[in-house]
Amino acid sequence: MSSGFLTSIGGLVLKVTQTLNDGDNTINHNLGKEIIGFEVKDVGVFVETSGDIIDNNNFNINLAGGGPINNAIIILTYIN
Repeated sequence: MSSGFLTSIGGLVLKVTQTLNDGDNTINHNLGKEIIGFEVKDVGVFVETSGDIIDNNNFNINLAGGGPINNAIIILTYIN
């Protein structure tokens, strides 16, 4: 998993690159913050997913079919 921090209007974002499989995928962001938004891209194209907060260090992304996506770009938005 690779990551990088970016600035977004209204919050900060963490960019994570991770393989996503069909079903639930835990994203271990270790921010200690609540995620307030997210998006998933596959080679620059948005992917329809659902997501749930596990705790302040982990987020679940559910990929309903179409997986696996190798090197999916996951953008997690949080407030500092």
